[in-house]
Amino acid sequence: MRPKKTKTITPQGIKFGTFKKLQAKLRHESYLIFRVTTGSMLPLIPIGGQIRVVPLFGLPKRFDILVFWDGNLLICHYFWHLNQYPSDQGEPILVTRPLKGGEDIPFSVNRVLGIVTSHRLCPVRRSWLVVRAVWKNRRP
Repeated sequence: MRPKKTKTITPQGIKFGTFKKLQAKLRHESYLIFRVTTGSMLPLIPIGGQIRVVPLFGLPKRFDILVFWDGNLLICHYFWHLNQYPSDQGEPILVTRPLKGGEDIPFSVNRVLGIVTSHRLCPVRRSWLVVRAVWKNRRP
């Protein structure tokens, strides 16, 4: 059996209609390959690196790496937690973080394209992220 041919997708300039088509294509083909164009997941995923994305069924687990639609970009961050309150439409709100630090990004679960399977956060990195979060929230 020959391996499936894949086309690398650059996640910039993505309109909502295109995003929905990518979601449908991902469900149909079982995985897609994307090229990362930002440094939000450095050093784990380098700029220009390729990631394999599969559909997300259900809710993600903490530290799963997600690809989601934000305006006109597909963004790759790790999942931090489920927001306490759902969206106005009753959908779960996911909160993600970039690996390099920065602001949390909340968004509706319907904006998730899929989960990255080509890269994973190791247990040491996970522990470091938890300690960093506790330290950041510490009051003087």
